[in-house]
Amino acid sequence: MRRKKSRAMSSALLVLGCVVFVWLLVVSLMRMAAVPPAEVGGAHPADGYQFTVVATAHEAEAAGGISSVAVNVTAPVIGAVPDSAGAALDEIAYFTIASVTWSPPAAAFRDSERYTAKVTLEANDGYGFGTDVTAEINGQAATVRSNNGATLSIMYTFPKLTEEDVVGVIANAAVNITAPESGRTPDPAAGVSEGQVGFTAGSVTWAPDIEEFRAGFRYIALVTLTANEGNTFSAHARATVNGESATIRENTGETLTLMHTFPAAG
Repeated sequence: MRRKKSRAMSSALLVLGCVVFVWLLVVSLMRMAAVPPAEVGGAHPADGYQFTVVATAHEAEAAGGISSVAVNVTAPVIGAVPDSAGAALDEIAYFTIASVTWSPPAAAFRDSERYTAKVTLEANDGYGFGTDVTAEINGQAATVRSNNGATLSIMYTFPKLTEEDVVGVIANAAVNITAPESGRTPDPAAGVSEGQVGFTAGSVTWAPDIEEFRAGFRYIALVTLTANEGNTFSAHARATVNGESATIRENTGETLTLMHTFPAAG
């Protein structure tokens, strides 16, 4: 009799153990299924278990989001063929330029037209464009047309072309000159600013003509620019020295003579 009761109790405990095991298994599976699909790694605050989700480029802003982009395209000038390539300014390649299109479409840019560049970018593997991404084209704020995270389309409308916006006509010239500093010998060299093409800069002459700058004195620099073959300076050309507006002393079309007065030497 006791043996029968013992066997019955053992059977009951075995069945109970199986039921508990199945229940724990079901709960565990339900927890695994409850991981939010949009999250990328972390810990569930309520249950304390860890989870990891592999995200695609357009989902993984936290794993490599792109908050701003800057690209350059060749600006429209009358008679030029529209640029279809463009170049990214970022030193590290988080994205590539997929295409550059222009509106209105043209085989060559025409006078009195306003052209809009639309640039399509594609995020590289492991990166995505953020929802609040900002963009620039040629240093100007660009409009975001569309953004699905993996692909970003931006656009910028250039000013209306005028008769000065012609291939070979130089409307703006920028040069750099070493500013006067007390005790320093005047530098006769002028450098053409980055991004400027179509002309060269001659030697700098200083007024007054001295061998060494002195503190408290203001000095004037004069430099003549010469247009390269096939280029000419616009009759309304403007110029800068070290980013500051310069005075045009003479403009023959082939040459442009600039004058700039520096603040008192320190």
